[in-house]
Amino acid sequence: MPSRRFLPLGLQIASDNAPNLCVVSGPEPIIRKFQVQLESKDIVCHLLHTSHAFTRRWSIPSLSRFARPLQRFLSTPAAAFISTVTGLPITAVETTDPAYWARHARSTVQFGNAIRHLKDQGFDLFLECGPRSTMCTLAANSSRQKLLA
Repeated sequence: MPSRRFLPLGLQIASDNAPNLCVVSGPEPIIRKFQVQLESKDIVCHLLHTSHAFTRRWSIPSLSRFARPLQRFLSTPAAAFISTVTGLPITAVETTDPAYWARHARSTVQFGNAIRHLKDQGFDLFLECGPRSTMCTLAANSSRQKLLA
């Protein structure tokens, strides 16, 4: 993940996916300028085409308005899972806290840390169910694992 000191003002690390693999989000003109800066240093990067900013501080103007209605839907999950806010197992308190889920909407996705935590716990097989193999590809970049996509 690039040093936050290296990021231009106005950009945020949207997702820390693996060593040397992250997504930066922000206003497109600043991102394009940053892309030129990275490419001038022979750092491989490309612009992701999305309809809007995901999980970023400017994507949801009022987190309190987002969090309030969540309370009636939250309950303790039946199965344990790893938080991509912390990269660690989610706590019972977090699962039922609307403020946690509101933070989730703005926090850097800690996918790489989550995969490393699972690896440290002895997990070595990951299964992705979906139309693409994006998460398995990121997991493979995070640590050499056995993958099924």
